[in-house]
Amino acid sequence: MIEENEVKMLTKLARFEYETGKSEKELKNLTKGKYVAHGVFWAIVSSTAAFLLVLLLISYIRGTFNDNLVTFLNGDFQALFYPYIWISYLIYEGCFILIAIAFYSQGYKKLEVKLEEYLRRRSTYEDFYNRRNQ
Repeated sequence: MIEENEVKMLTKLARFEYETGKSEKELKNLTKGKYVAHGVFWAIVSSTAAFLLVLLLISYIRGTFNDNLVTFLNGDFQALFYPYIWISYLIYEGCFILIAIAFYSQGYKKLEVKLEEYLRRRSTYEDFYNRRNQ
């Protein structure tokens, strides 16, 4: 028969797993490096997409977009290979990477307290469950 304490423990464990969106195995293997690297990866992907969108908007504003999208897409993309565009992209990306590292490092510090509590509760539940089955 399931006891009330066991239900409470399982509910708290499940709530934390649901809030973080990670399974028990993922939470046990979570480290600061993995957490920050995952966040930095998605920051790079999103900032690259934003940079390309800005390039398209600048092309549109300067008039190289013309009135026809097909003409623009079949056009000359030499402007994409100008050094100042790549230098500005690298500076832009470097800033976003530094911001992401700082942001996700702080996020991990906040998560670390909850993660330690989760692992402690998981250990307590497993000890409780093993004692009950013996």
